[in-house]
Amino acid sequence: MLFKELNISLGDTRYYTDDKLQQFWLPEKPYTPGSWGYVGGHVFSMKNSGLQKFGTNKNILGTDYDPIYATQRVGLDAFKLDVPDGEYQVTLLFAELLSAKEREPSVFNLENKTAGNEKANRSFDIFINGEKVLEGLGNNNYLQPERAFSVRYTISVANGKGIETSFKAINGESILNGIQVKRIF
Repeated sequence: MLFKELNISLGDTRYYTDDKLQQFWLPEKPYTPGSWGYVGGHVFSMKNSGLQKFGTNKNILGTDYDPIYATQRVGLDAFKLDVPDGEYQVTLLFAELLSAKEREPSVFNLENKTAGNEKANRSFDIFINGEKVLEGLGNNNYLQPERAFSVRYTISVANGKGIETSFKAINGESILNGIQVKRIF
């Protein structure tokens, strides 16, 4: 049986279940042939955070899904999925977690305080299967501090090539908080 949907939370070691949307989110893993995963990069972690070792404890605006947007992989080269040929909808989820702004902490924050970070200065291009789909994603456009942003593409996979989303940094490092892949047919 072919899969219908795969949801991955990057920079995370936890599983997340969304009962409302009936979605199950898997934690990230490195890519292995015949499967899926990230290539390169490191897990985002806040500076001076006592209990929290990854992600942010700040409330992410523009979403009800802080657990997905509050963690990320930084400086990744690619995210690969060895999927069967067919039509797919690929949704990339982003949130700029670096910000000097003081905000109310997320309800998921056990420490009940926010930790300050420096402001990010980043921009990067995104390619899916070699085709540039987004140019110059960065802090000067859609990556606003602690605000959810997602973008969706429909792609065709042929000749057993699977899906490879690659990131080319222009300034700073690339980021990715989550990826959702749905098989259309």
